[in-house]
Amino acid sequence: MISVVYNIVMIGEPLGTIFVVEYDVNWKKYFLDEKKHFKKFLPFRYVIEHVGSTSIPGMASRPIIDILVGVGNDYDLLTARDLFAANGYTLDEKNSHLGLYTFYRNIGDKRYFNIYLTRFNSPSWNAYLGIRNYFLRNKDKAYDYLRTKVDLVKGVNNDKTKYETLKKRYLTSEVIPNI
Repeated sequence: MISVVYNIVMIGEPLGTIFVVEYDVNWKKYFLDEKKHFKKFLPFRYVIEHVGSTSIPGMASRPIIDILVGVGNDYDLLTARDLFAANGYTLDEKNSHLGLYTFYRNIGDKRYFNIYLTRFNSPSWNAYLGIRNYFLRNKDKAYDYLRTKVDLVKGVNNDKTKYETLKKRYLTSEVIPNI
């Protein structure tokens, strides 16, 4: 049995902290609510997927909902980028690059949502879905990933950059070659 950092369920991670909490069945509801919110300001065809550890039933996770938004062309991608920014989402320029725009939404002093905006079937789209689907199909590998994340959280002393770098290294070496 893996000991998570906190034996609680919750949504939103206080800024400046990194921790893992027990799985919360409400994470899917939070995703669906946020997805409904997008419909208020995105005027064109798009696909929205719940990705990240909160999308894996039963998996403990950092309590931030990761959402993948796919659009069909570059014009819609740039338009959606501007619409997310105009509707309360902050562009994370450090983690954005050509073809992938990363946003987050904080409420008060907590991070609630990470949004990954890209084109359908782009390398980023396929990687996010591939990782999620790999863990859905391979529960033992999802368990290994959870154990790795808990160890990382305990070892990085709330250094998000270090955590993200080490997590990406794990996913790149252990998961992406298998999707």
